[in-house]
Order: sequence, then structure tokens, then C-alpha cells
Amino acid sequence: MVYLFSKMFALWLLIGLYIGSCSCRFLLPRKIRARLLIRITSFYCRIALRILGIHLQVRRSNGIPTHSRTLYVCNHYSYLDILLIASVFPAHFISSREVEEMFFLGLMCKCGGSLFVERRNRQRISADIAAVSETIADGRPVLLFPEGTSSDGSSLLPFKVSLFAAVEQSDVQIVPLYLRYNRIDGQPFATQNHAKVCYYGDMTFFPHLKQLIAVRSVSATLSVLEPIPAVSYSRKEIAGMARAQMMQCFFDPIKT
Repeated sequence: MVYLFSKMFALWLLIGLYIGSCSCRFLLPRKIRARLLIRITSFYCRIALRILGIHLQVRRSNGIPTHSRTLYVCNHYSYLDILLIASVFPAHFISSREVEEMFFLGLMCKCGGSLFVERRNRQRISADIAAVSETIADGRPVLLFPEGTSSDGSSLLPFKVSLFAAVEQSDVQIVPLYLRYNRIDGQPFATQNHAKVCYYGDMTFFPHLKQLIAVRSVSATLSVLEPIPAVSYSRKEIAGMARAQMMQCFFDPIKT
């Protein structure tokens, strides 16, 4: 009980400091503000992972991506994915307007510099594509969960290709990532325990967060896959190539 209380106290203290740090960004020039924001978020994510007892191993086959214009794409289990990925790759995460409207989660996403897209109104898609394209063109990395939602990890959901239009046939590097949760409290990630980290379907945030805080240890692997030069491909081709690499990791745990 003492362990759980101290963990919760440390986490809420960290959240308060994070919100305060992000609020100070308005004192800076606009050009500097956005770049600093994603780096502040990355720093706090690393601390949060330590508090939560989460260990991340990163596997890179070709070193660290260095292209000035980068779109990361990754499979999606949970809000926890954002902490893991942002701790390694500072980026603007693409999220939905539904998440923006959620209490607390929406605030955290706004603090982290998320780009919100309206999935309920297809007439908004052109404006959303333009916002993603402008962010990447400004030299700020963006991360897309192309499945469009989170899942229990039992499959890789079909990709939604519309937002890939922001980078098709342009000088942007697409970096596919594959995230795998390996063990939870020393036990292999499986149907019996995946709900402790996976956040999907009709789950509600605060009960799930309480359950996650009660977990003592989680190990995960983030694999950085072969970059794709967007200049040569359409959005459907980019999505297909990224998905093919991620499917290899899904079926072959050794690759992750």
C-alpha cells in the first residue's frame, strides 16, 4: 500500500511539474516554442517511465534517423505507447479530436504538442493534412498511429491511409517503428494480463491508470525499421511498405 501511494504521489507531482513547465513556453518566441515543447515532453516521459517501473529497449538496424523531415509510424496499444516513444523520439503525436475533448488526457496531449485530427468529419481531412505537412516541413518530427485506434495487440489493424497524403511524393523520411510489450510483472505479455497496459475499446482512463500504477514492472521493445523515402511513393504505397515491415515484426518476435 505504501509503495502504491508513493508511486502515485511521485507521478502526480511529476504531472504538476510537467504542466507548469509547458505553461512557461508562452514566454518564448513562437518559432522556438514548438521545438522546445516536444523536448520538454520527452524529458518528462523518461522520468515517468522510471516512476512506473517501465524498461524500454530500443533496437536500431540502421542507427538513429537523422533526416530533417521525418514522419514516424507505429502500432498502437495504449496511451502508454506515447510515453515510450516520446522518451526516445521527441515528436508531435497525431491524435483525435475525441481525445482532445477528454478530461485530463486531452490536457496532457495539448501540453505535449499533439496535432488533433477530426476523424468524424471527412470534410476536415484537407485541413488536417495541411497541418501535418506544415509541421514536418518546419523540421519538427510527427508520429502517426496509422491503425487509427489502439488495440489489445492480438493483431495489426488495417491502416488508414488518408493522412499519408501529407508526405506522399515529398522530401520526407518515413520511419516505421514496431512496439512490443514483452513482460508485465515478470510474466509474458498475454491475453491474461494485457489489459494492465493495453487501453482500448470501452475502457475508461482513470480506472485503467490506477491499474497501471499498481503494476511493478513492464518491459518493452521498440524496433526502428528501415526508413522509406516518401519522394518516390504515393500514400497507399507508403502505408503498404510500412505495414509490411511492421507485419514482419508482428509475426517474428526475434525481429523485435
